[in-house]
Amino acid sequence: MKKYVYFPPWKKQLFVSKELFLQENGIKYIYKPYTLKVRFLWYLWNKLSLIRFFLTCSQKDLPPHTSIAIDALNFHDFKFQINSGTPGPEQKTTMYCYSPTGDEVFVKVGFSELACRLIVNEYQALIKLNCRLGVPRAYDLLDIKGGKVLTMEAKRADKFEGTTIERKIIDYIRQICEIDYWSKDGIFYSMSHGDCCPWNFLQDTKGQIFLIDWELSDNRPVGYDLLTFIFRTEFLLNPGCDVDDLLSSMLPEISSFFKIFQILNVHEHLLAIVDMQIEYASSKSHESLLRNWVNLQNILSK
Repeated sequence: MKKYVYFPPWKKQLFVSKELFLQENGIKYIYKPYTLKVRFLWYLWNKLSLIRFFLTCSQKDLPPHTSIAIDALNFHDFKFQINSGTPGPEQKTTMYCYSPTGDEVFVKVGFSELACRLIVNEYQALIKLNCRLGVPRAYDLLDIKGGKVLTMEAKRADKFEGTTIERKIIDYIRQICEIDYWSKDGIFYSMSHGDCCPWNFLQDTKGQIFLIDWELSDNRPVGYDLLTFIFRTEFLLNPGCDVDDLLSSMLPEISSFFKIFQILNVHEHLLAIVDMQIEYASSKSHESLLRNWVNLQNILSK
């Protein structure tokens, strides 16, 4: 039976085929730690084989339904990286699959109603983008025993380093906003990623960045992704942040972004975006995220 090493120690989230770990030079992991504690343990896990020896499991310990996807795709001879995802109604398992011939495929698997709906939405977004903005090429969408499996191009890249807005991030978001650009009742809309946070950016060896996880993609007010990167990221990583100070520090950058699209009613756009962000945070029942968005709404409404 195939063996896997897993991380973190207190829960099995990332699984890597033991053969792959021994043979692969420079694995591009589908996992990235953010807190100081987990980053330190991640460093030890990568460097010390003794730690990995004690964090070994068998194929039967893999996330539920993984074997169903492997059977449906006929990937029995493949090696895998598997990320079980965040528990909840929209939980999806992601798999970086290595074939015996050297081909690589990225797979996303979901079985709940919400997870399946998100996978279908991502497939449609990838088809629409058609490899623009460096996004992966969609291969196929399969129905399997009450679930959905999306297969796509595997892109060899590292997780984006950093959590603060940079010029290349702003430029990338601008290019997204140029897709399906239209207006209604004084508000300008465009395609949006929907969860444009640092952990959904990858960066290749040439320094080019691109977004993954397009499952929340939809048409939204221009600037939605920009505010998501700036505010949602900070609200999640630093729930106790000073919202007023954050807005004051970022307002010049935000205003410059809207000038690119010749949008003059910036305040109206910001309120429309914040309303959507509040709706999203409410749907996730995320109290601190919701509280900070409401604080921002109150500041903008003064």
